[in-house]
Amino acid sequence: MDSFGEDFYFLYSDGTITFGYYGDEEDDDYLIWGELGEDAYGPMVSIRVSDKNILKSLSQKNKKENLSHSVVSSSSELIDVFDFIVHHSSDREWAIASFRNEEVGIEYGMVQGKRGSSVSSPSDIEGLNERDMIAKIHTHEGYIQDPGASGYVAGSVTTYPTDRSNYDDLSKRLKSQGLRIPKHYVYEVPNGYISQYNSNSGNFNRTKYSLNLLKTYLIK
Repeated sequence: MDSFGEDFYFLYSDGTITFGYYGDEEDDDYLIWGELGEDAYGPMVSIRVSDKNILKSLSQKNKKENLSHSVVSSSSELIDVFDFIVHHSSDREWAIASFRNEEVGIEYGMVQGKRGSSVSSPSDIEGLNERDMIAKIHTHEGYIQDPGASGYVAGSVTTYPTDRSNYDDLSKRLKSQGLRIPKHYVYEVPNGYISQYNSNSGNFNRTKYSLNLLKTYLIK
């Protein structure tokens, strides 16, 4: 990989993103993941990002209480960045959502929860409104045995109860205003499955995760 002329940002295994290298030319950015060696990172994998605002925004800490990183972009490239990050980091939860925007068509928001806390909705980002949300996906780290919708285990309501209550509150609030209810999904990263929220217990639309599936959920 040519390392000259681009800006580099480093993704640590705990989900931290930092600015690492500044190139002289206005070219694409790279997000690099790897182990810190004595002199350099290695071995490394990376993703090339043409929307320079994405990585610049993610490398800055958000002042909101429950957010660590956040970014808004009209580029679906943010979905690829989300996919890269959640598969090359752990310990923190992420969420990405799509929103209707009259000027750009679809706008995307992505957030990271602070260490030791759950992840907030991207609608917490200034300028994004839950009324305009099309779909939202958030991650759960750790294995869940026979997960149901929103992280529930079979018919139990003892696992991740706030997921269900938050979604029910949102549904009631938007429905009372005659607004469309966005689709919500939880992606259990180690299991490799993504499930849609459901008002009933048990599995619902539980599907093997893929990047193309993620894009389908967010863009439709």
